[in-house]
Amino acid sequence: APPTHVPTLRRSCTYTMAPEAPKGMVADLPVQKKKGAKNAVASDAASIPNWPPEALREQGNELFRKGDYGAAAARYAEALKVKTDDAVTLANRAECYLRVRQFHLALVDSDASLAADPNHTKALYKRAMALNGLGRYPDAIKTIKALLEKEPEDPAAANALAECELLQSQAFAGDFHMPALLFGRLATSFRRGADY
Repeated sequence: APPTHVPTLRRSCTYTMAPEAPKGMVADLPVQKKKGAKNAVASDAASIPNWPPEALREQGNELFRKGDYGAAAARYAEALKVKTDDAVTLANRAECYLRVRQFHLALVDSDASLAADPNHTKALYKRAMALNGLGRYPDAIKTIKALLEKEPEDPAAANALAECELLQSQAFAGDFHMPALLFGRLATSFRRGADY
């Protein structure tokens, strides 16, 4: 006859709650670290005293250098709560969004940075890269040409213009030039093919 009582093993576990994530769009960003990055500074908004926005931006820059783009964007967001029209901080947060491929958010921040300072060329470049990432190649080309009028010797802008023109020709004419994509300078771009 089979046994009528089967002993069960009971285990007790205790769980601890993770620290609360920052609120808003930044909470949706994945945490990314560069290889060899040390432990990142916590992005807990409650631990930030009333610091000047420049100090918060510097903390964001340090987190960005470590490769923790989500925490860096959170620091920049804290700095923007204090000084909402800081073009440099908006451009820095746009770069964080570009690094995690959140092109629509990068476009919003780069546009806000340009509204605060129309001569901020880095924001113009970030706007072009966001448009490129969104597949809006004609707008990206127009933005890069505006950047090249202000900074004609900028090699990154010249490369970006070549990339956008190549991607536009791929997207609209089906003209795929694989050696340039795979082996050329364009191999390190945000988008390697129009059908990505």
